[in-house]
Amino acid sequence: MKWIETPHLPQSKVSLTAVSSLADWVIQDLQEKGITVIPIPPCDDLAKPVCSHADLLLQHIQREQVAVYQSEVGELLKQYGASIIPPKIRLTAKYPGDILYDSCRVGGYLFGRFHQDSPGLEIGLQNCTKISVKQGYTKCSVAIVQQNAVITADVGLFRKFQQFGFDVLKIQSGWIELPGYDTGFIGGCCGKIAENLLYLTGKLCSHPDGETIRRFCEKHGVSIVEGSASRLYDIGGIIPLMETGNLSQSSYCNSRGNSTNGRYAPHQ
Repeated sequence: MKWIETPHLPQSKVSLTAVSSLADWVIQDLQEKGITVIPIPPCDDLAKPVCSHADLLLQHIQREQVAVYQSEVGELLKQYGASIIPPKIRLTAKYPGDILYDSCRVGGYLFGRFHQDSPGLEIGLQNCTKISVKQGYTKCSVAIVQQNAVITADVGLFRKFQQFGFDVLKIQSGWIELPGYDTGFIGGCCGKIAENLLYLTGKLCSHPDGETIRRFCEKHGVSIVEGSASRLYDIGGIIPLMETGNLSQSSYCNSRGNSTNGRYAPHQ
């Protein structure tokens, strides 16, 4: 295994990923695909509905460098050779005290609401350009398809990404479950598990723009792998960290997987 060079953009099959410990069906899905999961435990400093969201508690900087809020997660990652950047500021449940790890690295850019620096920002900025945006939940709001292609429901992010030359799909807000909130975010219900595969936590047909999302991904050479839940759930994203170095799609399920009875949902 090797560490992924650029965050969120594996070049082969993902072998190690970080996922909410409460998203048991996603962990099972990924493990069945041969992916090792680092479970992110609940954090008392965050609001209960998002207390184990990986995109609020961890930020992959580059290669083996990872900014991690929870020491126990850092110790697990060290077993794989990670260089851990510990927290400098304590998170709080109230916005904007919960967004310190939620900037979005896409290719050569780092998008985020930088009213205060996120923990690993200094290192991350060595190889990318900092772009300030209004949406504090930046990574939550963005599904990264390729280094030049993203999906979002946020109008401000849509315009900002377009400004910097990205191909951006603007989808409707809603239809993503996040118990305790009106809706979740598209970035929180997905993550790449190979260079050409984007995993979703549930069935794409539950979103009114589902087929548009599928076609957009296919345009950029990426297929959808659907999780076992009947709906899309924002679990804080699937953050790929290491990869095998061997690209193979055959061992993963077809993007139009079997139906489910809808009993799956994140623990509350």
